[in-house]
Amino acid sequence: MAALATALPLGFFTAPAKATPLPSAPTVTLVRTVLAKVDGDNKSDTVKLFSLGANVYKLQVTTNTGKISSAQFTSALPADEPTPFYGAASLDGVKGKELLVKIWPASGFAPVTLRTYTWREGKLVAEAAPTAPNGKVWTFDDGTMRVYGHRFYTSHGRRYVEAASLVQKTTSSPWTGKIVGSVWRNGKWVKTSTRSVKLSAKASIRYRGLSGVELLLGNLRTDIDGDHAADRVDFFLHSYRLSTEFLGQYGVRVATAKKTPTRSFWTSRLTGDNIAAGSFDGVAGKELAFTAYADTAEWTVFTWRSGKLVNAAAPSICGVTPNVWQGCSDEAPTYVNFSVSAGKSYALAVTLNPPMTFGSFRQSVWQNGTWVLVSTWSRDVTPADAPLLHDLTAPDLVHP
Repeated sequence: MAALATALPLGFFTAPAKATPLPSAPTVTLVRTVLAKVDGDNKSDTVKLFSLGANVYKLQVTTNTGKISSAQFTSALPADEPTPFYGAASLDGVKGKELLVKIWPASGFAPVTLRTYTWREGKLVAEAAPTAPNGKVWTFDDGTMRVYGHRFYTSHGRRYVEAASLVQKTTSSPWTGKIVGSVWRNGKWVKTSTRSVKLSAKASIRYRGLSGVELLLGNLRTDIDGDHAADRVDFFLHSYRLSTEFLGQYGVRVATAKKTPTRSFWTSRLTGDNIAAGSFDGVAGKELAFTAYADTAEWTVFTWRSGKLVNAAAPSICGVTPNVWQGCSDEAPTYVNFSVSAGKSYALAVTLNPPMTFGSFRQSVWQNGTWVLVSTWSRDVTPADAPLLHDLTAPDLVHP
């Protein structure tokens, strides 16, 4: 045995070298789920957007009949954007909604574009863009003095689109630029015309963003009408206006077992992050809340009454009369928290005053169909107050 040991090469009995570990698989994260009629059978399909890491995303559609198809794309999502999903809309001449995603360039200097996916022959594929003044690309720009956009319309059974590139030299001058028209023919967009235009501010509205279509942004399933059964809630954008800071006209549609009412309202921006549903007052059914202006804490809130969506009563937030869904100022962040105690519904409004370490508190109770202020106080805020400092909150709050 000793002779054998001396004959063996040095290191024979040492532990083998560790193998190089294989690279870990990228983390797949579900970032958005939307119900939309994609495959053309007029039934809702499930759309899911996954983040695969390194700015790579997967858009997946599961149809009502169980077919699954997906497509991958790359988008350098900015930190202040929640998701590259832009919406779903009926753009071309084929039944079913197209799915649109925002493509941010890695460099940050090139314009943001849209990529459009559609359902063809049982799978999800990219749809070529119609010709625009700056090429065959789905571009858009919400700049103050510049507009890239697409206007869609149907005439005599044909689907048309006008792609525009417009500029305004001064705030009082007309919008000038080019518009390229196309028609949907033989499964694609075919260019029909190009013209130079000079438009008024009112006439240019139709060329901002995607005009002439209802852009589905997202949905919820939750009880709105108070019958303890989930209702379908869709959120959508259906026009722009230029006269007031490029606000969009947004809408909400609630489909209950009995009715499908729709309400429209103006807001500066609408994403899944500033849409919520929660039990605010003492009446069965959740309220729908939209953060219209995050800087000044202004909300639009709807509730269900007598078979329709109406504006919800606001609690006392800043002491103004009558109560309104609005914070005190852009220098004094305001938050509203809803809760239930001993069978009663309460609203606590918290306003932080400069230097943001001192808070004003206003508590209201839901009584006889309205909010009644019951107490006010002020004190230094503490770390224990952190759960109260989040926009609108409620124990059962849900987002799309």
